[in-house]
Amino acid sequence: LHEMALEDEEGGEEEIRETLTSNGYNEALQLVRALPWHIDVYSDSEIELTVQSLIALTANQTLERSVVRCLEKHGKVLQEIENKCKLVCQTLPWKSSAAIDNMTDKPLRIEVNTVGSENSLENPPYRKHILTVAANKTMICHHFSPEFQSKDFKPTIKIRIVPPVKPK
Repeated sequence: LHEMALEDEEGGEEEIRETLTSNGYNEALQLVRALPWHIDVYSDSEIELTVQSLIALTANQTLERSVVRCLEKHGKVLQEIENKCKLVCQTLPWKSSAAIDNMTDKPLRIEVNTVGSENSLENPPYRKHILTVAANKTMICHHFSPEFQSKDFKPTIKIRIVPPVKPK
């Protein structure tokens, strides 16, 4: 907060509060919603970079629980398949997150399709991918953020259950 105040001498408490709120914090400075970030890294020399994929993100139990709680509280069910699973999504002007809720006692393989999305950066960056959602669990399946703030942000997502892979 002190660095933010030093960088913008003309700014006031309302600007700092707006910045914190837009980054997921409430007035008590508690993180109440998680946000996806797109970061470009440039270097004049070779560097070692570790990229966290969606798989690494879901391994972080604290962050995953926070995002899932937020989706359960504020998200809308976009799709439900035969009382087996449902797709829950929350879309705000600056981001959108989606999760799949497996309502069965068996793991489900789910194809996630975001082909119709417009003006969106996505994590993971694939327009179609398959996830295995554990029995009776909710899993984050996709994050979107606008590529250009000046254009309409239209994330689109659909799911379908795919058969298990048969052993050879």
